[in-house]
Amino acid sequence: MINLRESHIEDLVMLAENAMEPGIDPRDVRLWAAKNIVNGPAYTGESDGKIVAAGGVWLVRPGVGMIWIVISKEIERTYSFLKELIIIMRNMVEILAETFGLKKIRTYSKIGFGQSQSLLHHLGFTRLRRARYGHYIYLRRF
Repeated sequence: MINLRESHIEDLVMLAENAMEPGIDPRDVRLWAAKNIVNGPAYTGESDGKIVAAGGVWLVRPGVGMIWIVISKEIERTYSFLKELIIIMRNMVEILAETFGLKKIRTYSKIGFGQSQSLLHHLGFTRLRRARYGHYIYLRRF
């Protein structure tokens, strides 16, 4: 079972460092984590005392948010946990939209990262277009 709690910078750093591509400066990861904590609500999912995922929403402007999600490599390989996590994330997107009066939520996914694009599809997002820097832009309206 996955339990949610408020995220801390160290949660995000740990998850991101495990998913990091070679050549990324760890200081950039810490800066990324701090920005995610400061710009809106953030939540960490734990199971048996292990952090399995974190996510949140940047409150960009009234009615608009931008979600971010990081999932541990271990949970990606465990179908039952991944299925539970998708259900939790789908519910959280709805709750965040209602709580903060969001009319649309957007996000980015790196081109070639099929797992991310599949997850966004399951969460109800639609791919809009290709963005600069090798990413796609996804959107969900409420």
